[in-house]
Amino acid sequence: MVARILVVVFAVIVIGVGVVIGYFVLSDSTPIIGTRIGQLADPMAPVDPQDNSKVVVTVPTGATAADIGTQLQQLGLVRSGPVFRLAVEQSGVGSSLAAGDYELSKSMSTTEIIQVLAKGQVKRGLVATIPEGWRSEQIADRLEATGFASRDEFLQAVASPGAVPGFELLNNEPPPARLEGYLFPETYQVQQKVSGSRAAELMLRMFSQRVGDELRSQPESKLTSGQVVTLASIVEREAKVPSERATIASVYLNRLADDMPLQADPTVQYAVATRDGAAAAAYNYWRDLSAADLEVASPFNTYMNAGLPPGPICNPGEASIKAVLQPAKTTYLYFVATADGSGTHLFANTLDEHNANVAKVSHH
Repeated sequence: MVARILVVVFAVIVIGVGVVIGYFVLSDSTPIIGTRIGQLADPMAPVDPQDNSKVVVTVPTGATAADIGTQLQQLGLVRSGPVFRLAVEQSGVGSSLAAGDYELSKSMSTTEIIQVLAKGQVKRGLVATIPEGWRSEQIADRLEATGFASRDEFLQAVASPGAVPGFELLNNEPPPARLEGYLFPETYQVQQKVSGSRAAELMLRMFSQRVGDELRSQPESKLTSGQVVTLASIVEREAKVPSERATIASVYLNRLADDMPLQADPTVQYAVATRDGAAAAAYNYWRDLSAADLEVASPFNTYMNAGLPPGPICNPGEASIKAVLQPAKTTYLYFVATADGSGTHLFANTLDEHNANVAKVSHH
């Protein structure tokens, strides 16, 4: 005789978010009485309602509900990883599970944990947001102000790229002399203060993750990876309207192809601020230029020196790097900012056209 198997099925359990189907198997020798029925545990219930101790869980970028469920079950924070996944799928919040560090506990139900993850209630720790187009000094100031890392340590790391873990990810030939340009603009979070080298490493790894593959496979570009980043840094500082990035990149590429000096004001601004050193912080490292500034002696002065400057002048974002890799198809050689404060430019193919645009702008 085949032993009689009694299967008690949890039909459909609806708790907060999600529908979970579970089952419990009892042999024919199991007494269906008293405490045995009470032991049919709710798979969504807290693992230990009395344990409020915080556990920091790191959800990596790109993790699926199944991945997170497995991790939470291994940490003893949910009763079942598959049940967690089912609940996430039924609740429709799968796309809202944000990467980051979360403080969870065994006293939380699966539903409560899902709500924390869906709302992105990360354990904030120390956060530093780095905007596109900042110099390394500005980034260092932000890291110091937020307690993220030491300003001086960070700048030492920027000046000594080979000593920073992750430097090999750049794979540039020749390797950059400084990390200026490769400190990827993004919001970074750590649980406690890190070394300057670690802060630089986080930005390098983000750079590699976001644009590394595109830089390594640039079928249309005649520039090296380092030159692309250098030109992108100029575009980042020059373009105020996103739609003009690729056009501005095309102007500089056309000038390079015609052996014309770039005559890019942002490179002179970088040279002037570098000359001024700590005093440049008073004007936030970027200011309007005088005629005398255009003659500053510096390899970064593209009015006085042909070709690209020796390295990036700021840390460009992904859009500016893509604009250099995929520039607009134009024959423009000049541009001048409009006078309406919109950040747009007037573009020209010839010097005569450009002079007419300059006159038009100056009459406003």
